[in-house]
Amino acid sequence: MCQRGYTSVSLNYRLSPQVVHPTHALDIAEGIKWVHDNISDYGGDPDKLVVMGHSAGAHLALYSVAEATVFQEMALQISSIKAIVGISGVYNIARMANVPFYGSLVIPPAFGHRADTWRVASLLSVLAKHRDSCPLVHIPTLLINAKDDFHLQKDSEELLGWIRKYATSHCRSEVIDQCNHFSILHHQEEKAISSAAIGKISAFLDDL
Repeated sequence: MCQRGYTSVSLNYRLSPQVVHPTHALDIAEGIKWVHDNISDYGGDPDKLVVMGHSAGAHLALYSVAEATVFQEMALQISSIKAIVGISGVYNIARMANVPFYGSLVIPPAFGHRADTWRVASLLSVLAKHRDSCPLVHIPTLLINAKDDFHLQKDSEELLGWIRKYATSHCRSEVIDQCNHFSILHHQEEKAISSAAIGKISAFLDDL
């Protein structure tokens, strides 16, 4: 994205099991606030932020904007965030927890062992709670998935359906062929896959 003229910042967050949900999202919210307050020093526009993440990072990107109590930590106007991009996001935590082996490996350390906690942490629950007052539905949203992406295309389809119920802004989904959950962002020798994803993102942002 830097090569296309975007000022890019990579945010980090504390990992589990040292911390648990929603601390990860609060870390991201703090990072977004830092970017807003400081990006002008690096040539960026604080009122044209795009929040983007892959896999767990996509969940955190969307959750930090969708959950009002987390979004309030940023002390930002919704208008400062021009778009959200989720790439192969894990939006349904309860569904992920039931994926053989992998779900039991990654979900309990971050979200505990209670099914009700998994549901509350899932994006659909957040949207169902806040509905049209959810900040996310007022921000243009792009959800990208790999062709081979576990169950995550279903997560995206469900989430996009809910967003569209209340959306006042543009939202859409895209699928990248010939890649999986992990290779969708890998820089291949010919860069065909990564270029496809970046191309979809750039086209979406150009339309705003």
